Amino acid sequence: MRFFVIIFLVTSIFTSAFATEYTCKKSYETKLEKIEANRTVRLIGKGTLGLGLIVSGVAIPMIIYGGGAAGISIVSALITGPSAQGLMDLVDREGGLIMAKNFIELSQINREELKASSYEEYIDIKLKKTNSSSSIVVTRDQVYTAYPFSDFKLNSLVDLTLKKVNKKRSKNSLVKLTYEEFQNEIENLLSTDLFCQKRPETYKKIARLITRKLK
Repeated sequence: MRFFVIIFLVTSIFTSAFATEYTCKKSYETKLEKIEANRTVRLIGKGTLGLGLIVSGVAIPMIIYGGGAAGISIVSALITGPSAQGLMDLVDREGGLIMAKNFIELSQINREELKASSYEEYIDIKLKKTNSSSSIVVTRDQVYTAYPFSDFKLNSLVDLTLKKVNKKRSKNSLVKLTYEEFQNEIENLLSTDLFCQKRPETYKKIARLITRKLK
């Protein structure tokens, strides 16, 4: 299955995420402040949480829209690529640190709120793109009708990590965690220094640590 990866910024929906305190927060902030934004990793924007970033020329998704009418219909606005997991394996340390911080903060947002806010951003993009390429003015309500919320599919970095954890749990004959249960487990881990015992860890290392703890 191919995924359609959208690269854009959300400047407001993650306010609560950035307000979240966790043991390793200062470690990540201090380290990331030292990384030059225009070197190996280029964020789309600065000072906000991107839903996508580019690492060594490769698009890395924070949030992936795939499948269904909503995913298929926005090819022209998106970058296509192989599976998200395959892309994640290409992440270097700088990109991995950004992904780690984004994962931590996304993990503490209610999934339905995240989906709803992301859908609104998606509608914004469709509305702007449609009106910029046509002499006929399209209203927001018309875009809602053309791309209903029921067709909008969201798989965040948290969803992908949970899938990995549950795959391991299944192999060990353990009950799969729900999204909410997984969030609670992550919240507990964030009260410890697991993700920054010696230095802030990349997303790949965090995923391994979480899988090891919850398997």
